[in-house]
Order: sequence, then C-alpha cells, then structure tokens
Amino acid sequence: MTDQEINEAVARKLGATYAGTRTSLITKKEIQLWDWHGFDVDSGWFLGPSPMADFCHKINEAWAIVDYLRKQGIDINIFVSERTVMISRQYDEILADHEEAPMAICLYFLKLRGKLKG
Repeated sequence: MTDQEINEAVARKLGATYAGTRTSLITKKEIQLWDWHGFDVDSGWFLGPSPMADFCHKINEAWAIVDYLRKQGIDINIFVSERTVMISRQYDEILADHEEAPMAICLYFLKLRGKLKG
C-alpha cells in the first residue's frame, strides 16, 4: 500500500467518506476532500469537507487515532525511546524506528480486528 492508500484506509476506518476534489487557490493543484462527520482529527471539529489528514507522517494527526481508540475503550500502550517506538495491546506488538511512529500507529490501527464503536 502507498502512503496515500494507508491514509485513505485510516480515514475510512475512522468513518470519513470521500467528498470530491477542489483546486487549491495557492498551489493550483487538485485536493481530495473528505467528510469527517464530526471526527476531531487535530483537536478541532470539521464543519464540512476537509483535506485528507497525513496520518502516516504527522504524529499529531496519527495521535488522533490513539485518542479515537481510547474513546472506543481500546487502550494501547506506546513506548518511545531515542531509537524505537513500541505499540502494544495485550499480546499484539509493533516495533519501529522512532521516526516511523506515525506509520506504525496507522498500521496498528488498520491491523485491529473487531468492530469499533461508531
């Protein structure tokens, strides 16, 4: 999966839906818009369609996944050292380079089985 595909899979699992595209006034490039249905990606409520969050690379956006899981009653542990990050829950565990923490959180989230509360 590409980073974009992972971001989209995370967004869908969080309940977001694709809402079309628009052209950026600054870059003049097409931007995908997603309707988050009130999901708080970066400590702020989206009132309408917004650009895709970069869950794979930005720790503040990936941390929204951790907050979401905790609100669902799924407590995961994240340990970060100078060189590694470990994400664990019961018997599941992911080890990654500390710079890859956002990606590790995304992959862990996508790996979770079972239904999450809407």
